[in-house]
Amino acid sequence: MRYGVHIRVRGVVQGVGFRPTVARLARAKRLAGWVRNDHEGVLIALAAVESDAADFMEELRGELGPLARIDEVEHEVVDPMFLPDTDFRIVASVDGAPKAAIAPDAAMCPQCDSETRDPYQRRYRFPFTNCTLCGPRYSIAQAIPYDRAHTSMRAFEMCAECAEEYEDEAERR
Repeated sequence: MRYGVHIRVRGVVQGVGFRPTVARLARAKRLAGWVRNDHEGVLIALAAVESDAADFMEELRGELGPLARIDEVEHEVVDPMFLPDTDFRIVASVDGAPKAAIAPDAAMCPQCDSETRDPYQRRYRFPFTNCTLCGPRYSIAQAIPYDRAHTSMRAFEMCAECAEEYEDEAERR
């Protein structure tokens, strides 16, 4: 039987590629719903069979990136009538009194390091190179939820190629 569930995830789950990971896994499992950042961490809404939702959360723990950490998971059954029937989306973040954790700044990962050293890459010697696996988080955050618009990077307009990567859930950017 299909039911709705809100899954509250607390920990280091913002700015670390968590929402794209949730979306990819939900789509692979053909689950409907959405995910968003908010002041407490991440909120996931699923319309699914109960056992599929439980399997989803178990698999999600194994898909986390190196900077992500789940500290607490709570769930609440909701009316599936208010959830999407067929798709899974990343939706806009919601502000509130900050409670979410921000990942500490991390050293550059091998992939980004390689790009900055290769004169044939467009990020050659680019000082702001980072991805969901590396780079600053804590030192550039100005508000929670952690979205680019709430960081010191918002002052820098992305080029078309960077914006495309940023919007692509399959990209580590």
